[in-house]
Amino acid sequence: MKAGDVLINYKFRKQNGEILPKYIVLLNDLSGDNFHIFCLTTSNPRRNCDESHRCNSNDGYFYIGKIKDIFVEETYLFFDYFILNTDDTVNEMLNDGSCEYVGYLGENMKNQIRNCIKRCDVSKYNLNLIFN
Repeated sequence: MKAGDVLINYKFRKQNGEILPKYIVLLNDLSGDNFHIFCLTTSNPRRNCDESHRCNSNDGYFYIGKIKDIFVEETYLFFDYFILNTDDTVNEMLNDGSCEYVGYLGENMKNQIRNCIKRCDVSKYNLNLIFN
């Protein structure tokens, strides 16, 4: 797996306990520590989002839009990170059917997202995990 890969997690658990399918985007290429850092996406933002700019670092999101065969609706990636500890964890999710590979955002979109993250209020620790 590599930065820019998109998965759908069919068993994503929200903070209120509700389980629903959720598209997630891998932000980092694997390094020696094998941490996967993902961001959540949504096609139904609960706040007004500016679609005139892709990078909205002050508000903590990136406007992806529609991407054929990946996102059929206007999509937003929010910089709420979560970490899956090892490659084995992701492989287990793929093998048991709770997660499925959807596609790759492309080099240009991946780089735009990662550059936008650099402009956000992100800890040095998270930046190090994402970019190393």
